[in-house]
Amino acid sequence: MKRAREPAELAKIVRSRLREMRNARGLTQERIAAEIHVSPQHYHNVEVGARGVTLSLLERLARFYRVPPAVFLEPAPKASAVEEPDEALVAMRLADLGIEPDTVEAMLDLLAGRRLRRGPRG
Repeated sequence: MKRAREPAELAKIVRSRLREMRNARGLTQERIAAEIHVSPQHYHNVEVGARGVTLSLLERLARFYRVPPAVFLEPAPKASAVEEPDEALVAMRLADLGIEPDTVEAMLDLLAGRRLRRGPRG
């Protein structure tokens, strides 16, 4: 059974999640404030802990981010491993840059941790 979180711990988690979600989407505090109908100073104060967050505000934030409100109440999941790049997407972007197919293949091998294939160049 999960233990109940202390109010100060929960407030810290909420602030951290707000910051993480905003930064992950490249948003400013001003943009979020406008979207949820509060002043930029009000939102800033919530995010830094100078002002408490209300359930009403959490509900508006959840609607803005299109997530369940509970997302703000749990710490972000820790990444268990580095995400592997999508090889097809990487290859396409490198080709768009004019990089030769042999070089693209070698770069993909490096990204995947495979040994470079040595052989005659043609």
